[in-house]
Amino acid sequence: MAKARNKMARHSIDGRALTDAMIDTPRVRLQRRARYGSWDAFPVSPATSYDRFRAAVEVKSFITKGRTFSKVQQLSDRLERLDGPRRSPPERVALYRAFHTAGLEFADRADDSYGVIGELRSDAWETYLGLDWEAVGVPADVYWRDICELVVWEPYGLGFQSETRPFVHAGAVHTPVIVAHLRDLDAQLRALHLTYQADEARQQLAWLHIATRKFDRFVETATLLGSDHWRPVDAMARAALDAGDRDLAVAVFAAADQPGWHRDHLRRRCRDLTGADPAGNTRLRVVR
Repeated sequence: MAKARNKMARHSIDGRALTDAMIDTPRVRLQRRARYGSWDAFPVSPATSYDRFRAAVEVKSFITKGRTFSKVQQLSDRLERLDGPRRSPPERVALYRAFHTAGLEFADRADDSYGVIGELRSDAWETYLGLDWEAVGVPADVYWRDICELVVWEPYGLGFQSETRPFVHAGAVHTPVIVAHLRDLDAQLRALHLTYQADEARQQLAWLHIATRKFDRFVETATLLGSDHWRPVDAMARAALDAGDRDLAVAVFAAADQPGWHRDHLRRRCRDLTGADPAGNTRLRVVR
């Protein structure tokens, strides 16, 4: 037995024992699609710009938290140099789209305990979202599909507490396209048992409807979310209250009042914000 154990220890299972399907799982393929899959459809492919960052982000050794400051400064300086006055609008879109993926690849290989990678990514993301993608000829279907996949597959909390930001400039003509993309992602991811990302796609529906003030979609979205994800439900209710529609806020809480992780918390939030009990949709008077 000892001899057998020693032999197993010396000859452990490695990559040669793994099939292609074991390595290239649905999670890996779909995450790769989110990061790179739409590039060929851009007027200027981000691939060329990404090559300018590749050596700096696709490193073999893990980057400790203490080394992130100098590495981030190098990336920031490189981005600033590449984003010069001679850069055309289509090239700027390609540059910042490439940098978003570069930031993800970099974060995968680093300890961002000090948050400097996140800060750099956040600043670049804000710049990218502010670029006029329509004016440079990015097809709407391509742009919004890409955005939807990026926010669904975001692994490091980029955009936390500003979840509506990617959709604030979505016009009425774009909203149905975005909804269709998010629903497609939800169905595809759920079929592959990628539940976390599928749930993220559903939550993005709420942030979209808040950003575009689609109040008539709040209740159906809250019904879809249930009580497992309290923040988008709470945000829809508060958006309704800000618009002066208390009844809608109560209806949102009532629609989400389903068995789930945050049911009790959402009931408390409903009582605190509206004075109503979502379980019975009963109007209450709050005494303070």
